Amino acid sequence: MTRDRLDAHFAQYDLGGDEKEIAIPERSSHPTHNQKLEDAAHVQQMRHDRNDAGNEAQSISSSLSTEPQSSKQHGIVVKHDLFDINEVFQETPEPDRKLSLEQRFVAYGREREWDIGEEASFVPFKSYWPTYESMTPSQLRWYFYWRGEVREERYPDTDLSYIFLYIYELINGIGWIQAMDGYRLLLRIWEAYQKRYQKLNAYLPEWVTDFKVVHRLDVPFQDIVDRTPRGLGGLLLEMELMSAFRKEPLEVSWRSLRKLSDYDAEKSKFYQQEGKAALESYAPRALALVDRYFSKTQGMRLIDKYRPVTRNRKKFLFRSTVYDESMYGDLTDIDVMEITSCTKLRKFVTELIRGVENELREQMGFRGRLRNIKLEQEIARLVHKFVEREYAAQEAENNRIVVEIDSTKLKQLQQDSDQVRELLTIEEEMNLAESTPQLSFSIPHARVDTEQLELRFDEHGREELMVVSASFSDTARESHSITQAVEEEHPVSELNVANTREPVDLFSYKPESIEEPQHKDKLSSEWEELLSLLQPMHTEALQLLVQGESVSALVPVAMKYGSMADLLVDDLNSLAMECIGDLLVDGDQLLAEYVADCRKMLGN
Repeated sequence: MTRDRLDAHFAQYDLGGDEKEIAIPERSSHPTHNQKLEDAAHVQQMRHDRNDAGNEAQSISSSLSTEPQSSKQHGIVVKHDLFDINEVFQETPEPDRKLSLEQRFVAYGREREWDIGEEASFVPFKSYWPTYESMTPSQLRWYFYWRGEVREERYPDTDLSYIFLYIYELINGIGWIQAMDGYRLLLRIWEAYQKRYQKLNAYLPEWVTDFKVVHRLDVPFQDIVDRTPRGLGGLLLEMELMSAFRKEPLEVSWRSLRKLSDYDAEKSKFYQQEGKAALESYAPRALALVDRYFSKTQGMRLIDKYRPVTRNRKKFLFRSTVYDESMYGDLTDIDVMEITSCTKLRKFVTELIRGVENELREQMGFRGRLRNIKLEQEIARLVHKFVEREYAAQEAENNRIVVEIDSTKLKQLQQDSDQVRELLTIEEEMNLAESTPQLSFSIPHARVDTEQLELRFDEHGREELMVVSASFSDTARESHSITQAVEEEHPVSELNVANTREPVDLFSYKPESIEEPQHKDKLSSEWEELLSLLQPMHTEALQLLVQGESVSALVPVAMKYGSMADLLVDDLNSLAMECIGDLLVDGDQLLAEYVADCRKMLGN
């Protein structure tokens, strides 16, 4: 409000015609209420005579025909001007409190939140701020049918206004129970239609970010970055970079990294001719490697080393949407590191990108080099080793012979092999049955009872006894003879049991040659301590080394964790020195004397 509206001021009273003869009352006099009404009525009557007041004067004079009990009861308000002359007019009644457009949108959306529309025909619909109220019945029928298809992850062609209305529903909490489900639905509708409607890429990055903020969702910012073709800008870029620099390992996209650099690498001949893919891949990974190097050697990461200024920023929520502000408010406070404004960090990133490009130029045989690259000697050496080794590993991977297997032919070969194996098995069984003699013998006297099995043989007038302790559930029958046909060409000689002197317990007997299984040797305290300090990347590296692989085979593992093979080896040796007092890896291989211990530690 301006100052002139706050200060005391006077209203002008336009005098003309018969009003000139009206006497100005003295301020000391205080006319009664009836007198004031009469004076006001006289003024209005004169205006009516001059046709200046029109129908308004007639309504006022009719309102004055009866004496009111109170001006408030009849809606009459008396205003005083400079001359203490009263104007009387009918007070406009206060309108009933009504729902806003956004609140009506949410209320109707809640009513039909889980409606499943019947199959309907597409009806065009174009609206700047689409709502249910702006749709015809046929458009509503199509919308609820289309929304049902979208919820089943089917995405028919439709107009952009229908898509925006569905997004407004999700923003206002319609169509989901858990906030994480609403977040996923926003990403799905964005990804499904962004190729058909590029306009979605202009709005959804900010709306999805707002949804993430108001619901405090712990989700990676990379979800939004990956779906934004041209990258983010402004406050969203600062939020992305802050999230990326805090992540372990550091993970920043090329599109965002180049906005942190004063050197536009995309304008260089190397990038435009043959180095685009390589630079976009190597530069972000080199930054992650340097961040980890500083963390290991100096105990601080890049974000701690350069300390960008943190400021509190106010952000409007869900701008340009039909959004009920009573749900989450219209503004939110966000503490943001102004990373793009940090001069020292920008300078470092600029030189790092130039350094990576120079190393790639050398590896790829590109003519010309960038000059005056200002990187610390240790960082330059680290970048050189990183690019050299990674590029060599990539070239080896590209030159590897790839064998493609026809699954149809492989299945046919397996069936043929099974048939041949089955035929050979049948023939072998038939030959075995023809050549194997069938042995049989008879026991003259045999008696079986529930306590023991007693066999008696009468040979040369001597009786030999063999007792076998046994326990049976059923009482055996009387002794019987077991007789089988014996082929004439293979007669069975007499059964000799003369050497059986002592009773033999067949159920408790254990051959001396079978030893009890030995318990696995436990790890020593030093190796147990080493095992407790190993991280997943160290364990994966050791698994390869104990199999006889060289250090160069650790490159994929190092890339997975944003590191280098040499740094992984340094970590392993550092931990080993701390626990067992010796190195594990010397040169390019795991020391032979520790292979067995490492296998035992890893459970191989």
